[in-house]
Amino acid sequence: YTGVLCSVCETGYAAGFEGCRKCNIVGSFVLTVLWVVAWVGLLVVAVVTLPQRPRVAARCRTLLDTVQLTGFMGYLYLPWGSLASAYFHLNDTFNGPIATDCWTRGLTMTEANLLIPHVLSPLTGIAPGILAWMHLKKSDPDLSVAYPVATALSMTLYMFYLNIVAKILMMLTCVKVEGSAYLLSDMRIGCSGSYYRVYQVLAVMFLLVYTVGLYGLLYYNHKMGDERSLVGTFGKVFTAGYRSEWRLWGIVNLARKVLIVMTIVLFGSDGEGQVSGGKWALQTCAVFQYFAAPFELDLEQVLDLAGGWCNVVIITLGEYFVNAERNALFQFFVVATSLVTIGFITWHTICATRCADTSEKVTDDSLTQPLCQEELPSQDPSTPGPEEEEEEE
Repeated sequence: YTGVLCSVCETGYAAGFEGCRKCNIVGSFVLTVLWVVAWVGLLVVAVVTLPQRPRVAARCRTLLDTVQLTGFMGYLYLPWGSLASAYFHLNDTFNGPIATDCWTRGLTMTEANLLIPHVLSPLTGIAPGILAWMHLKKSDPDLSVAYPVATALSMTLYMFYLNIVAKILMMLTCVKVEGSAYLLSDMRIGCSGSYYRVYQVLAVMFLLVYTVGLYGLLYYNHKMGDERSLVGTFGKVFTAGYRSEWRLWGIVNLARKVLIVMTIVLFGSDGEGQVSGGKWALQTCAVFQYFAAPFELDLEQVLDLAGGWCNVVIITLGEYFVNAERNALFQFFVVATSLVTIGFITWHTICATRCADTSEKVTDDSLTQPLCQEELPSQDPSTPGPEEEEEEE
């Protein structure tokens, strides 16, 4: 360890969740390749199947949101203990790649954390999009390669969104140590030099792109109402499963994630403010969603609310439990609560994939969505069906 607050690892060592460890270039390269291959394979399957199954896409999105926000619980200043902390860090791996000193030599951690997501994300999005297009072209020869690539890029962006926003916010946050201020993303950089001002400008530009720019793109898609366009294809990942009048809830969902990450990062030096702010953000979004009811199905509404309130319960327990870090029963209960919630969402996601192909289809004003038999809208017994109407005529 070296640097301010021992936050910098010496040459040949990389920062991890448990401190600085000696670099293993071969091991890091192999793990990176395996991660990329697994992600590309999963993304090809998702691009081929999910656009035609908005129910499954909505539940997969809810599952990913729950797992990612659970991962960020580990950054709260709460006495979680070793078991709960390890569980949170495991969930945090679903937030995307994290730069390490082992394979970013010559760059500061701030530069690496900006460069890697913006280079790796397009690469891991374009390649699966092309592979999916090659498969889909067999059944649709006129399909343009731009549409599968747009779907793959939108899925990749949604996967890395929290990670990228967190890294950008860390470039705008300074930590005071003995009268001097240092950049949170890299404690080797002071907050008074020209180097820091360059990072500030870059961070503000990227933050505007990922908030105002992305939200504006989704709003444009909502106003145009053309889901067959390239912009509409890109936005399907963010709007799948919502009612037609609540398609803009995709923007609210992204803003909710930004608000929670912003609370964790910007209030990082104030433990009490960070915890209360994070809990307030989760509670406010959950209550707002309960009254808005943006999902077309009540079950998907329940799944999303379950993920949000689960994290609220976990924060509340960690905030008020005494000697939590030395209480194995408390740690087990926290992990079990989260696992049960994630398992509940996963089970219903799997159920949706199993019945999506065999159930009949219901057409609404926006798109044709396959439903399971138990999810079909109920019909009033007093309302005559199509066969009865023909007999009357």
